[in-house]
Amino acid sequence: MVASKEQMVSTQFNQYGFGRERKRVDREKLLFARREGIAQLVQTGIPEMAATLKWDFEMAPITTDAEKLKLVCVHDILPESMSEAEAYAASLAQNNALGLRACLIDTIEGLADLGTFLINTDSYSDAELMVKLWKQVLRDAVRDIPPGCCAEFIDMDQHRTRDAKVVDRDRWMPKP
Repeated sequence: MVASKEQMVSTQFNQYGFGRERKRVDREKLLFARREGIAQLVQTGIPEMAATLKWDFEMAPITTDAEKLKLVCVHDILPESMSEAEAYAASLAQNNALGLRACLIDTIEGLADLGTFLINTDSYSDAELMVKLWKQVLRDAVRDIPPGCCAEFIDMDQHRTRDAKVVDRDRWMPKP
């Protein structure tokens, strides 16, 4: 028996809306640069494991998660200034909650595609989380390590301004 489209969607996506297939990033170009950097360190006499750690944590190029998201076709949709972004997110939340949630899910699943996972997000509304991510967290400098080499976890507790649980999101989010 073939499942209907509605049945397929209901089993593919969880209650919050997460669940699409992960996009696979073409890592060959990224891995080539990493391998070359590690090989150069090994040639200087550093053991391979130490060279790998040195490259990943000290020598890999600096980027941001916002830039890395472009690899999986997720682009910043918020205006430039924080006040404009807050107003935009608030209007989306009031007028088009499904549109805001879809953008947030796209961002979170895009991060998962890249091996970056958010934790402790339940104290943020969708609009607050969207603004916090795109105006602060995703703009922080990070090392450009190819997806799949290691997982990165962003703890939103360190950015939290209140303790109250606003939504039940964390248990539904993508995991490594």
